Amino acid sequence: MEKNEKTAVGIFKISGISCGGGNCIKRFKKELYKLDGVLSIGINYFTDKLYVEYDPLKISLEEIKKVVGKSG
Repeated sequence: MEKNEKTAVGIFKISGISCGGGNCIKRFKKELYKLDGVLSIGINYFTDKLYVEYDPLKISLEEIKKVVGKSG
């Protein structure tokens, strides 16, 4: 986990992202953005990594992990 002054970034290893038209990615991001404190989401398809920038005063990394685990 990397930390800036007010935000943190969680990096998750993901695999098997292969959905036609990207609809599953849109749903995945939608679920994460529902969480209060999630600021931005990035996915690197070449390294199979998910980056989630969040406000640690509003949400914990463990809470984000739960949603990532359910969605992925």
